[in-house]
Formats: sequence, C-alpha cells, structure tokens
Amino acid sequence: FDKEDANGRVVCGDLLNVAEGTIEFWFKPFSNLNNEWVISKSKDDGKQMMIGFGPADFMFMVKDGEWTYAAVKKETIPLDEWRHVACVFQKDQATIFIDGTAYRNHRPGAYRLNHLAGGEFMIGCGTTATERFNGLVAEVRLSDCMRYTEDFTPPTALFTSDEHTVALWHLDEPDGNRLVDAGRNKRHARSDGTVGRRKDSPFMPTTQGKGTGRLPCYRAGQAPLIDGNLNDACWTTAATAADFLDLNGSGWTAAARQTKVQAVYDDRQLYLAAICYEPDMANLVAQATERDG
Repeated sequence: FDKEDANGRVVCGDLLNVAEGTIEFWFKPFSNLNNEWVISKSKDDGKQMMIGFGPADFMFMVKDGEWTYAAVKKETIPLDEWRHVACVFQKDQATIFIDGTAYRNHRPGAYRLNHLAGGEFMIGCGTTATERFNGLVAEVRLSDCMRYTEDFTPPTALFTSDEHTVALWHLDEPDGNRLVDAGRNKRHARSDGTVGRRKDSPFMPTTQGKGTGRLPCYRAGQAPLIDGNLNDACWTTAATAADFLDLNGSGWTAAARQTKVQAVYDDRQLYLAAICYEPDMANLVAQATERDG
C-alpha cells in the first residue's frame, strides 16, 4: 500500500508470537526521518517490537525490559527505491538482510517475540500516532522459521505461502479497508485510517537493456465485465506493461505496432486485458481462420 500523504495504519491482530522467525517485506521509503517505522507490535505492559528508521539507523528493535536491537546505517538504504528487508531472529541474536546482504551488527539481548502475545501487529506505523512511515510497502510475510542464514538473492516475484508462513499480505487491494492474508491462517487485516493503493511495485516491468521485466497483478475490487470494453474500475488502476520489443530480424528494437497488457485477479479468476494498436485496420487481413491455426 501507499503511506505517502496518508494517515492510516494496517492492523493485523496478534501474530508471530514465536521464539525464532523471519519478518520480511519490500518497501520504498520517501524519507528516513527518525522514528518512521514500517512494522511494529506492542503490549500495554511496555513490551515492543519495531522495524524501520529509528533514532539513528534502520533498526530492528525488541523491548522486554531493556531494548535490544540490530542496526544498519541509513545510508545503506537509498530513498525512492524498492528494497527487500528481512529481519531474522532467534533467542539472543538477530540479523537484518537488505537486498539479501546480511548485517549482523546487533546488541546482545533477547530477540524472541513470544513475550509479545496479545499485542497488535501493525504495518505502516510505530507504537504511537506520530511514528508513521512515509513510503510504499509490499509483500509482508511473517514466518515461524529462520528463512535466511547467509547472503541470498532477493525474490523476483510475489511471495508464496508454505508450512512456515504465519501470515502473508500482498497489499495489492484497491483500498485498505480489508487486506487479504494469502497464508493458511487467513488473518485478514484492516485499516484504521487512510491508506492508498501503491502506484508501483518492486516487480514493475522494465525494458531497460535487454530485459522485459515483470507485470504486477493486483486484486480487483470487483470482477470486470467480459464485454470487450476496458472501462471497468479495476482496469483504471491496474499496472500496465507496454513498450514491447520486436525480436525478429535484428532483434531488440521497438515494435512497429505497440501493445498494452494488464492483469488483475480475484478469488476465482485471473483476468487479462490487451490493447493492440493497429493504424491500418481497413487493410487488416486474417492469415488464419481456423481454431489453433
């Protein structure tokens, strides 16, 4: 979702009360001021967990009596760029991975989160109303295992759920009123304020160099009518793939006739839309008239 110029937060319920695990997400920060938190969890007795831009660094902080934390210098995370973050913890140690690179600068202490049972898990804010994150968030996955122990290549597609997935929010709904948990536990989230739909994605298509990228597929608030018209609400906010290349002949040149493609989905179907631009429709001739011809 989009937290820019928004005052909402996503409330996900009581989650991840485990002694070891992984909290991971994609995010695109627009600022890195102190106390701009992406993830948090707290209880009335003062026990807390927060991930985001802390007093000095990007931090994974846990409080059970005293604060313990793992930290990465803010300069490691550029603004206005998507970055994958994974916070892996067990008992008395924690590691922050930024784009698959491990940063093991942590203060000794207790990092298990089972002492936080009963607290709300939040996306887009810290433990107070003023600690709001300014940027975009995508693909939040909570796991009850240490998914990463060494440097790794960040994922290039949407997360999938498995036996270790506690919760998984793609955060690709049209609005933040109800955010679907794609994991097995179905812990759907809600917004208590205004959050917007992301304007882009860590998997947006690109035609830089010789790569064609990926097309993000968002959830449709209402299924489109299959009538050949693309005036349904879901198509107005769906991501678009364009600028296709012609691979024939010399290859890797812009196609003479362009095409735009969109994709959305709901609980039952995947919907595809394409606009094929043809400047000379009057002289268009079908070369194949049989099915599968």
